[in-house]
Amino acid sequence: MALIELVGETDIASAIVGEALLAREFFADPVDRIVDGVLDRSPARLPGRSCKVLFEGLEARPFHDAYDCKMACEIEAVWSQLRCELRTACDYGPFSVYRQAGSNFTDAEHWSTLNLLLPAGRLAPQASLCPATVAMLRASEAFCEVAVISRLMSGGHILPHCGPWNARLIVHVGITTPEAAQMRCASELRRWEEGRALIFDDSFEHECWNNAETDRFVLLFAIWHPGWLNHELILLKNIERHIARIYWDSEHSGFLKQFHEFSMIANDTRQRALWPTSVPIPRGWAPAAP
Repeated sequence: MALIELVGETDIASAIVGEALLAREFFADPVDRIVDGVLDRSPARLPGRSCKVLFEGLEARPFHDAYDCKMACEIEAVWSQLRCELRTACDYGPFSVYRQAGSNFTDAEHWSTLNLLLPAGRLAPQASLCPATVAMLRASEAFCEVAVISRLMSGGHILPHCGPWNARLIVHVGITTPEAAQMRCASELRRWEEGRALIFDDSFEHECWNNAETDRFVLLFAIWHPGWLNHELILLKNIERHIARIYWDSEHSGFLKQFHEFSMIANDTRQRALWPTSVPIPRGWAPAAP
């Protein structure tokens, strides 16, 4: 099953399937496209789109307009307030080599990250370096999965690859953006700009390279695809918390295993969960344990 490939854990995959089937019984509105996705009933992948789990009915295009994303617009609007803390974090780190979870699509020294938010919105140890940025991200209902500062070294090339699923979009906000650094998603090429959000669907094949003499830095985070309905997001956010259990409770592989703070972060119940409180939750429905 593609879902097992995605999470790397049979018991977690089974819990996700059970969550989806249970939700179908609780919700008055349909969640069939989520059920079909986790059960691998979706149609054949498009060329250049080899994500492991594919959900139907979501607009499929490589890049999305930043002005259509409230969260991206808010970050761009206060960029002058965020620039200082992000640049300071870029200067002092600490950065760690991005763990590629079994897919070696770049030389190890070329791509490194400074982790701010971990799966299910948990704080990374370095979150205190960028308090205003982290607060904005955690306050948004659109925020999904993780947030990092991503560094692509001078001369670095991240080879063509696809993300794990199309439930989300990836946002890059340029911090240090040399002209000779750019990315490709599907057949489209884009360059980063300081303080501007670049939003792309990483379920399409994409790659990045930096032919400049200086490193490229971007704030990288994921948002839920805007095509999801509110009741579907309730289920998806709970599924995400199941997936996050790979990180918190397991030392085995999975696509979230690239984060190196496993031994540094406890399952701290004081951290704010991402379970939505602004959307009505059906009677008898409870979030998965973090």
